[in-house]
Amino acid sequence: MNRLGLYLRWGGGRNRANDLADALGTRLVSFGWKTKNPVLVPLRYAVQFAQTFDTLSKNEPDVVVTQHTQPFCSLAAVFYTKLFGGVVVTDCHNGPFVDTPWTRWPLNVINRYVYKSATINLVHNEGMRGFAEAQQSQLGSFRVLHDPVPDLQTEGVNTVADQVIAICSFHHDEPIDALLAGAALAPEISFRITGDTRRLSAAQLAKKPANVEFTGFLADADYDALLQCSTAAIALSTRDNLLMRACQEAIGAGVPFITSDGPVARDYLTQGAVFVDNSPQSIADGARRAVAEGETLRLELAELREQLRVRWLASIAKLKADLGLSEG
Repeated sequence: MNRLGLYLRWGGGRNRANDLADALGTRLVSFGWKTKNPVLVPLRYAVQFAQTFDTLSKNEPDVVVTQHTQPFCSLAAVFYTKLFGGVVVTDCHNGPFVDTPWTRWPLNVINRYVYKSATINLVHNEGMRGFAEAQQSQLGSFRVLHDPVPDLQTEGVNTVADQVIAICSFHHDEPIDALLAGAALAPEISFRITGDTRRLSAAQLAKKPANVEFTGFLADADYDALLQCSTAAIALSTRDNLLMRACQEAIGAGVPFITSDGPVARDYLTQGAVFVDNSPQSIADGARRAVAEGETLRLELAELREQLRVRWLASIAKLKADLGLSEG
């Protein structure tokens, strides 16, 4: 069966949506909004909801995949398919399950309605699947689909000795103070911290040790180049059931990865990784270990990379078959 599919997202930038839309053979449609004024958020959602429903009406897809960072894009898809037929697959980020205001009434009720109405709700790891099923009281069908491992390896890239790229967005779950303190305990290592520093406080900026450089937000090509030439990469979070996209990016670049310890991370990163407890001393020790054992860790990552790619392709093939999306 050759069915028409659309992947819909509110927002832009390179992320999981691009990878999944391409793998499923669905057309990616993004609805942007340039103004970030919080006062205009209700208007933004109303406009994007109308745009989404109009796009669905004009294209008449059989399968609608939605980037579920908030419930309204998915809700438009649910309304459309209930009126005109088709199936909805939500590609769920963790936020709607754990962040306010999405977990409060009435938005939590809208989320529950979407999960119940969707044919499949995709989550990023087994820990999140268990959490979602428990939270939603088995309401809806949840399935794990990890992020794919990108191909970020480039021949002839020279690794910069003792350089660690810290991949940050400066979200509230990232232990930035501990990262800066840990870097100060390992002065022989250079830490390049990515991310928009406008999200940091003046106090945090003042804590920057001499071996730390804030790169600012990097364009994709610049970010890839910095990752590829680094001795190791680090990304940290205090959240449970979170596997950051930085993980797959580091694996794809063949760069040893340092991350927060936890069952979800250990279940996925079976080799080639260094786990830390988010304390400054553990972060410093982890960075030193990743630098010292870099050659061994890179060999382990090469093996893990192939295992994860085989697993992901099998998951995509099953999802396409279940949705009736053509392999051609």
